[in-house]
Amino acid sequence: MIKHVIFDFDGTLVKSRDLAVSLFNELSSKYGYRKMSKDEVEYMSTLSIKERCKMLGVSWYKLPLVVYDMKSNYNARINELIVVEGIKHLLMNLKERKYKLDIISSNNEENIRTFLIENNIDVFDNVFCTKSLFQKNLTLKKLLKRLELKNSEVLYICDEIRDIPPCKELGVTSVAVTWGYDARQSLEMERPDFIINKPTELLTILDKEA
Repeated sequence: MIKHVIFDFDGTLVKSRDLAVSLFNELSSKYGYRKMSKDEVEYMSTLSIKERCKMLGVSWYKLPLVVYDMKSNYNARINELIVVEGIKHLLMNLKERKYKLDIISSNNEENIRTFLIENNIDVFDNVFCTKSLFQKNLTLKKLLKRLELKNSEVLYICDEIRDIPPCKELGVTSVAVTWGYDARQSLEMERPDFIINKPTELLTILDKEA
């Protein structure tokens, strides 16, 4: 039985792709990378992170530095973000049903907490952050151990292909959303347990998993 519903933050709970593109473009001159045009954004959602880096001329080994700078500039522009339509209603519904709610993100906890408070959705029991884009498996594993949860008691909601393999590795049910960073066709290739097009569809899944 599902007890904890874990959400990714950027792209899943909040519409942050435009801000991410803007932050990257602001840093492109500093690092000597090509700026991302608006026309390219949708196409790039079909690519892996490595493919995006190659297209933009981003050195793979320098990616952590770029991400660090983007996170540092993120907080000052929190007011540009908006909650995904239907998410507030979903979160309130989940709390009424007595689910524990958690966040796992590669963003900074300060950024996340600031946004949650300013948007009146500070309903999460835990916020776990990882410094790396590719260590969510370790963070998820630590969360399960810390909260003494079985993999069958957890549902993980995400919007990127990199979030799906960690769930498979740990036997956690994954739900990919189509309104985030990665295109549906890319998500389908990673074969998550479920794919949803709007937040309310998560309730149907939970009803089936109960």
